[in-house]
Amino acid sequence: MRLIRRKSVPVSISLVMIFLICTSALGQEQTKDVASLITNLKDNDHNIRFSAAEALGVINDTRAVEPLILALRDNDSDVRKYSAEALGRIKDTRAVEPLIMALRDNDSDVRKYSAEALGTINDTRAVEPLIMALNDNDSYVRMNAAEALGAIKDTRSVEPLILALTDNDSDVQGYAAMALGTINDTRAVEPLILELKDNDSHVRDSAAEALENIGKPAMKPLILALRNNDSFVRGYAAQALGWINDARAVEPLILAIEDNDSYVRMNAAVALGRINDTRSVEPLILALKDNESDVRMVADIALGTINNTRSVEPLIMALRDNDSHVRMFAAYALGRIDDTRAVEPLIMMLKDNDSYVRMFAAEALGRIKDTRVAEPLILALKDNDSRVRDSAAEALGRINDTRTATVDVMT
Repeated sequence: MRLIRRKSVPVSISLVMIFLICTSALGQEQTKDVASLITNLKDNDHNIRFSAAEALGVINDTRAVEPLILALRDNDSDVRKYSAEALGRIKDTRAVEPLIMALRDNDSDVRKYSAEALGTINDTRAVEPLIMALNDNDSYVRMNAAEALGAIKDTRSVEPLILALTDNDSDVQGYAAMALGTINDTRAVEPLILELKDNDSHVRDSAAEALENIGKPAMKPLILALRNNDSFVRGYAAQALGWINDARAVEPLILAIEDNDSYVRMNAAVALGRINDTRSVEPLILALKDNESDVRMVADIALGTINNTRSVEPLIMALRDNDSHVRMFAAYALGRIDDTRAVEPLIMMLKDNDSYVRMFAAEALGRIKDTRVAEPLILALKDNDSRVRDSAAEALGRINDTRTATVDVMT
């Protein structure tokens, strides 16, 4: 595609030939291909040179390492850039020192690709140079340097990456957070919790995910963060605690489900569902009466996950909620719990005015497998929404009632 934009017929022909070389048979033919592409690295046309470098990276043959290292000094920045990328693909440690040198290239793209390549090769010699690259004047270079340091996982980079959390570019902050989560060093926990109140949602998401990756060592600070005066911090802390999935978080999350911010309550309910502890059942039942429909909806899902029969009657009441999403997930939860008390109320939901509610009700009835559901599900095969009909047919297949055989013959 790059060729077509340049509208150069001779270059197009040359690059098509290179592409054919890249995709040719292995063995002796590939040996010739690599040799031809290495020769093309010295072509007078820079388009041929950078395309050859790109192709050599795709072929991934170590015979190209030394020629590509030489190409890092080419007078054309595209050639240097694609040579760095190719060396990263080949992952040969001979390229480490030359790529470190390329981090000082006067072209930011070359520096960016070199940082990425060093992370892919994953050699600790690159740690200090990549730490220096966290101060590069180009945000993409800083971002790739942070990502590379995360890939190498050397603890020397923890403090510099913590500093990078204050970068003026949100993408750099996000990649620094993710790198810290990958390195998994407890020194990063408190700084990452501070990032949960960042104005940028990408930074907050990355910090929360990093804390999840750090896991149990982050538990106590995250539990304390549930009392933070910033609702973002409380909400993301609840989210992270759910992913860490440690029963020690249950009681603090139960308190958080009464938070004055609906975002916090919602994340606390989701987290309690993930941890799947029966102590959460009563608080989640109370959350079915929350004034925010999103909280009621996730409480449905959490109760379905915990799968405790104490939830059945409250979830049957939730089938009458004025929000269709709440009704829909109440039906889903009742299907998961598989209690026959829900059969008649779910049959009624096959007449709900929302097609998704009817669809979930049909699916739930198929899970419960009670003989009373056959006739209502057969009627649901005539629903005006194809998704409801499909769910009803699938449910009938599950219950294995003899009356469904007649339906099969008729259809």
